[in-house]
Amino acid sequence: MDQAWELEQEFWKESSVGNAGGFYQRHMIAEGYVVIPSGVVSRDELIARWNQHLPVHGYELSEPRFTLVDGSNVVVSYHVRMAAEWLPDYSAWMTALYTWEGSGWALAVRTHTPDAAFPF
Repeated sequence: MDQAWELEQEFWKESSVGNAGGFYQRHMIAEGYVVIPSGVVSRDELIARWNQHLPVHGYELSEPRFTLVDGSNVVVSYHVRMAAEWLPDYSAWMTALYTWEGSGWALAVRTHTPDAAFPF
């Protein structure tokens, strides 16, 4: 589980140096996708779009939680605050599903749930 969390942290580090597309090339399964507020984005589309974006200016990750589903799947949830020229002041809850492939974790799905008031 620690390795999956390290990969999530690596994604944000790479996004801050303009290499988020490379992260998806190396660490996402071929059928993987990300659910963003405007829809579902495939792995190939993520790689292409991230390679067109300017790097993230800054980010802060907090409140990580982990759920081992079975021996080969883990869910990582956490909160992110990030800023980029193309997306200023973004704040969301992230959930990522990693699956064990060969000798390490591979990202299958990541979802964004933007912060919003919710009467619960």
